[in-house]
Amino acid sequence: MIVLLHSLERFTVRDVLDQAPSTMYSVNGSEPIILAGVHLSSLEVEAVASLTRTNGVNGIILGYCVLRLINAKNLWTVFYRTKVADVRIPFLKTTPDENLLKTVRRIKRKGWGYAVVIDSGGKPSNILGLLDLASFYAKSGVATELSNQLVGKRASTPLYSIREEVTVQGAIRTMLAKHARRLFVKESSSVLSDRGIIKWLLSPPTLAGLRDSPESVLKTQIGSIGEVLHRPSFVEPGTNGETALKLALENDAHCVITQDKRQILTPWDLTVRLQAL
Repeated sequence: MIVLLHSLERFTVRDVLDQAPSTMYSVNGSEPIILAGVHLSSLEVEAVASLTRTNGVNGIILGYCVLRLINAKNLWTVFYRTKVADVRIPFLKTTPDENLLKTVRRIKRKGWGYAVVIDSGGKPSNILGLLDLASFYAKSGVATELSNQLVGKRASTPLYSIREEVTVQGAIRTMLAKHARRLFVKESSSVLSDRGIIKWLLSPPTLAGLRDSPESVLKTQIGSIGEVLHRPSFVEPGTNGETALKLALENDAHCVITQDKRQILTPWDLTVRLQAL
């Protein structure tokens, strides 16, 4: 069964920015990666743009990009010697006047969840992220077209679980090995995200320890960093896609998990993958 969100054709990227405006945070690509990490840690932002010397965009940085460096020895030195441009991931360019359906289809085809909006002067003005799309879908009524999609049939993403005694280093390794940005913590029925780990690692209380004794910090058990664990919404298999999307926006984990704890729907699933099934 093919399901297209035909109403997306009625909108442009500008409509998303008007109803779900996003602020673009950026850092020069020649700066150390820890600066991008601090942005992700201290600000409510999905991604940080990597800029060229002429203030163009050459990529974006997610929490996942920073986590890929954690396995390195002499971590503090790595954080400061690794340039933002060295670990950035590709991005898509879009304009305020581009048709929204076209933009979402390009995001899906490339597999990158973010598009950088370029203004009339050729300068980057916004990062269009998955939560921006989800918020727009809910506010504009686009989400109603997901009402006939059942979570149990469409939640194709497997849920990877860990226990509270797993260390921060172990959680990072699991994320990287499974290519998962969210892990389910069994005992607390909560979710640990890549941004959650970054938020904890680069927070003022942890930063000094990360500099002086990184091995000790990375051995911290997940159960002791409850401040960055978030409660998702748990849904029955018969829950529809519209309800799932709204629940994902309302909870701090920004996802829904099936009651059997086997599958997860993320903002990617609810805004891009479900756009054309």
